[in-house]
Amino acid sequence: MTITIIDGIRWTTEIFLLCYYISVVYFIFRMKINNKNKDYQSAFYILFLMISVADIATIIDNFLVIKIILIDDWKPWFYVRPLWDTIGWACSGYCIYFQSLIHVGIATNRAWTAFTLNNQSPIIKAAAKYGKLFIFVIPFVALAILAPRFRGHSKYYYDENNELYTVYVEKDVAVVSFTFHVIFCNQN
Repeated sequence: MTITIIDGIRWTTEIFLLCYYISVVYFIFRMKINNKNKDYQSAFYILFLMISVADIATIIDNFLVIKIILIDDWKPWFYVRPLWDTIGWACSGYCIYFQSLIHVGIATNRAWTAFTLNNQSPIIKAAAKYGKLFIFVIPFVALAILAPRFRGHSKYYYDENNELYTVYVEKDVAVVSFTFHVIFCNQN
């Protein structure tokens, strides 16, 4: 196997993060269901719930796409099944775009809350209502950003160390994927 001690530590850390995010989602759902505490009904908690679910999906997708291909005995299975990788990278891209947009939504929500703390005009209340509705549009915006990758296919290749790596077969999809990755992941 090509799994190192560092990989084991990272996997253990991801398991703890996964448990943390699951507990956050459970807590917010319980507070929303009980309706005893109106504090958990605000737009911030809806955004926080959405980001926690996206984090759970990212951890699971990261394991299923990147970590599991390190197991030598399973590499031939992945090599002959490129659809696994194509779907996994599409899910990964969606999670990245969705999380980026949710973080923008959280920052906007916090700034809006500070701005409207002492201003309760009808226009402000109407804007807040539409803003809360727009939160539910965010997943579809991320899906629209992901749309160019839908026609792309990725394929596994072996490198000189007998490790699997993946690339998009279509060059235009690879360019779009790389461009959005640079924009949303803030890498140079």
